Formats: sequence, structure tokens, C-alpha cells
Amino acid sequence: MAEALGYTIQAISKFEAGDSQISVLTLPELATTLSLSLDDLLSQNPNPLPFKGENPKADPSLLKENITFLRKSKGLSLQEEATLFDLTPRTIINYESGATLISLSSLILALGYYGLKPSVFSYEKLEEKLQEKPASSEAVAVVSTPIVLPLPAVAKTISPAKKWISYLFAGAGILALVGSTSPLWLKTSAEDKTSNSITSDNTWLLSSILAFTITSNVTSSSSSSQGTSSSSNGSSSSANASSSSAGSSSSSQDGGSSSSLSSSSSEYLSPYIPGLKRLDISMAKDYTKFNLLPAGTYLVGVDCGGFEFTESNQDKYRLDYVLEDIPSSGVYLEAYEGGVGSAYGLRNLHILGTVANGVKFKIKAKAYAVGHEDEPVYGTPLLLETFSEAGQDIRENLPGLKRAELLCDGISTEESPVTPGTHTFSLKTMPEDYLERYHASITYQITSYDGSLGTSTSPTVTFSSDAMDDTFYQASFTITSDFGLGNISLPFAFKNPKPLYSAPLVSGLLQGIYITAQKKCLARTRGGSLSLDLTYVSTEEYSDEKYLIRINRGKMGDDFIFDFSGIHGPISLQIPSNLDYYSYYFFSLRFCQRADPEDCFYTAPFSVLIADD
Repeated sequence: MAEALGYTIQAISKFEAGDSQISVLTLPELATTLSLSLDDLLSQNPNPLPFKGENPKADPSLLKENITFLRKSKGLSLQEEATLFDLTPRTIINYESGATLISLSSLILALGYYGLKPSVFSYEKLEEKLQEKPASSEAVAVVSTPIVLPLPAVAKTISPAKKWISYLFAGAGILALVGSTSPLWLKTSAEDKTSNSITSDNTWLLSSILAFTITSNVTSSSSSSQGTSSSSNGSSSSANASSSSAGSSSSSQDGGSSSSLSSSSSEYLSPYIPGLKRLDISMAKDYTKFNLLPAGTYLVGVDCGGFEFTESNQDKYRLDYVLEDIPSSGVYLEAYEGGVGSAYGLRNLHILGTVANGVKFKIKAKAYAVGHEDEPVYGTPLLLETFSEAGQDIRENLPGLKRAELLCDGISTEESPVTPGTHTFSLKTMPEDYLERYHASITYQITSYDGSLGTSTSPTVTFSSDAMDDTFYQASFTITSDFGLGNISLPFAFKNPKPLYSAPLVSGLLQGIYITAQKKCLARTRGGSLSLDLTYVSTEEYSDEKYLIRINRGKMGDDFIFDFSGIHGPISLQIPSNLDYYSYYFFSLRFCQRADPEDCFYTAPFSVLIADD
């Protein structure tokens, strides 16, 4: 399975254990691997039809468009849809903007609520489909109110033969019809057709997607000692229940809640904050995977299990954050400027660059009801650690990466030039375990200015025996880590002396001229003076009386100052001190006879990397 889907065995194990969710873009391939249609896979059809074809790939841009269209067609606000799916409005915004791909659990809930076949949602552009004229006026097929069950209940509904699928989707809370619900029946009347359809004028779309309508009419089965609750508009309102001062019973208000989903106050963290089920710290970027935070500002929020602390209820409920074991200065919280509505509870966590490396501290959420300040509840503390190793970061979006060095067959290209043949490139980092620590992957691009290499995206590259060494070569890396995406480009020297008599007008015995700085092919410096040496590959001696050299500036502007007294060097190079960190610059030389300065022999380029040595 891992090999078929392109995952590691460990990743598959996590999917099966419910520790993580498989990407929705992989679902068609998974269904094909299991000889299932996408619809049979997601519906857990116990008797799937034979399927020998290949499910088309999912288009992330189409998923984004469809999830946006469905919400707007239903007339739901961001907050309303977020509440339905137990998400935050920010998560919905990320789905609709394409900043993040819709999760498997959210996809399952959306399919159930909007009454859609997975194949239609994944492959049809719903907005265009609705503009077509319906072929017939069949009954609308809608799932009025999804009944979402926890993992144990879901697992019971799936056969052992489909254990892989049960683990895959159990975390999503797939629709199941068990427990204390009353009998379900089909609704096909004209009144019911419009109850939950996308629009009353476009009911034909849903009728072509599902074959029947399921609605739930849930009546209370709670005991009289717990009060009664009833369904209101098909949605749970357990968060509106009020608790007694003893916290031992709850009664329904504003329509109450479904008895199959209702929770007694004992399930809440506080008897005074009905609906508050948890106080889990969350961060805008998932730095909590490794708990290491470089200096910077981080958006911190709290997952309250569906409950929200907002401006409108702050006169009743309060949310705060507590920092523990922090240094005397350099780590602090402040209000988030955009903190209105559902973002009211967000905070900015600041870690200054003055904080030492390896400082461990905790952050936890604190909540209480106004009038019960002496009875607060706390979430589980999140342990964090500052990461501020000495040295400047190469890129802002690659925090903690202090150095990158290009290796060819395990040897630094700064110490030894690349030669003709087949070679494998790699990236050496500081810290050495940076890529592993931050779950980073690398995409390579090895190129030459003369285009002789094309654009190689493999780290293994073949340089032909007639490749020129008087052109510029570089390796570009796209690093995707837990912090996001960053790019680094590193130049490297290529050495391939020309055959004898390849430049007869200049000197038939001259095969190459190579520039080094302290015997290195590349110089690392933050600016200042640099002394460069010249090495001639030739059996002929050259004099200043007959020959001269000229600077071919390449990528070095006029602010790079050259000074030399003759063709044998050394060359003094003055480098500006205000250049961007980990930017590079190169130049080459033109060697020619004084009698014919237009007939030139070009040297291999020499590069300077603006970085600490």
C-alpha cells in the first residue's frame, strides 16, 4: 500500500491508527489501488460494484471552488459553516482561498451536509452544473442532519474486511444511523424538496447525485431527572444548555439539543461554561510538531471544542493565556490586532532574538465564568523551546538554517571543482540534522548559463567531456519544511581544460586559467578585501609585455573594485558590505594578446557568496 500511494510505511501506519489523515488528493489513487470507485470508497459500500478502471485525479483548485460555492449557495456565513463542521472560520477561509487543502474529516462532513457524491464534488464544477437545465424533476436527495458519531460507534458499522478504510475515515466521523434515534423515513414531498437543497430552483442537481433523501426526526430519550431536549432546525445547540450551580443537570434553552448528541455538564471543563469541552493551544503554523521556536512572532489560539470566546459573550466568559517558566524578558504575549469576532481569543506570542537558545517554557489557556473567577479551568500546558543558535539565518522562511554548502559526491564544491562525468549533488546544512529535524524535503535544479545542462531536477547529473568551463554553473534548492518553503541557490566551479590548440590565435598551448581564493573555488565573505590567485594550465610561459587580462564583470557591478598589476596576479577585489545574505556574485577574465585584444580566451568564472565562512 505504501509503495502504491508513494507514502512511507510509517505514514500508512499513522493513517490506519487514526493519528493523521491521508490527503484528499490521494483518495482517487487509494480507491483505484483497492479496485473501488471513489464513491464506494468514501461511502464504505459493503457490496461495491466491480471496478477495473482508474479514478481521475482530484484538482485542488476545483475542490476549492466547489467548497466555496456550496457554502454561498446555502447562504451560510463563515461562522455558521464553521460551527456545523466544528471548525474555525479561519480554517474555512484557508479552504476557500486554497491556502490549505480541505482535510479528509472536513470533506466527509461537507459531503454529508450538502448531500453530494464524492465523485461529483471532486470532478464536477458545481457552479456551472447548476446553470444547466435539469433533465427531469426527480425528488431531491438531501441528508438533512448528519449524525456524527465518535470512533467506537463508527468502527462498529464497518466490516473487518474494510478495516483499513475504517481507520482511514473513523477520525472524520462518517454518518452512521445508530443509537437512540427514532425511525428514519424518506421525504419526497414538494415541501421537503427545498428544505436543505442548495437552491430551490436547482434541486435536479442533487437528485442526480443521490437516489433518496434521509432526514432525522430525533426525539428525546433522556430521563426526566436530566430535563428534556428537542431538535431545533436540525442542529445541535448543546452549547446553549444552562447548568445548575451544582453542575449535576442541564436543561435545554433556545430549542434545546438532540438527545443523541446532548452532553451533561459533567462533560464540560467548567460547570459555569456550558459547551467548553477543551482548551488546547493551537498555532497558526504547526510548530508544535517539534516544539522549537526561533525568534519571531507566532499567532496563538485555543481549540475549545466548538465553544467560542467572543466579544459578545465576554461579559459572561473570559479566556486568558498563562506563560510559565519564561525568562525575565524576551518572551511575552499581546493582543492580536485583528482580534474581532471569532478571532477575539487570538494572541501574538513574541520571542525576541535576545532570548538564549534552548530556553524551555510552557503556555496554557485559562478560562472562567464572570462571577466565578475563583474557579478557573486550565488546558494542558504546551511545552515549547526557543531555538536561537548563533549565526544569521540564511532565509527568513527557513529559520534556524545557518549554513548551506553544496557537496558533489560528498566533497565540498568550494574545496574542489566539478569535473566531467556523472556526479550526485547534495546539501550540507548547519545544524547537520536541520532537514530531518524540520521534516524538510528538497527539490533540485542544476543549471548552466550556456544551457548545456538544460534544467536537471535530479541530484545526479552527467557533465559531458566537451562541456565548457568558461560558463557559469549553479545548483538551486527548494526546501519545503515545517516552516514553509524557502529557496537557496549556490554557485559551483566546473573545471575542464580545453584540448591543445583549441585557441590557436591566442596560444595553442593554453588550456585553461582558474581563479582561486586561498586555494578555494568559491569565497565566503560578508564584504571587504579579497585576494585572488591565478593558475594557468599551459606549458607556455606568458609575459605582461605580450599579454593582458581584462575583467568580465558578470554579476558584479561597479561597486566591486578590482585592482591588479599584471597577468599573473594576485587580483585584489573589494566587496561591498551591504549585500543580501546568501546572495552570490561572479566574474571572469578575458586573456588576450596586446597586439590583438579582440581575440580572447575566457577563464572559468569565480563566485563570491555573501555569507560567513
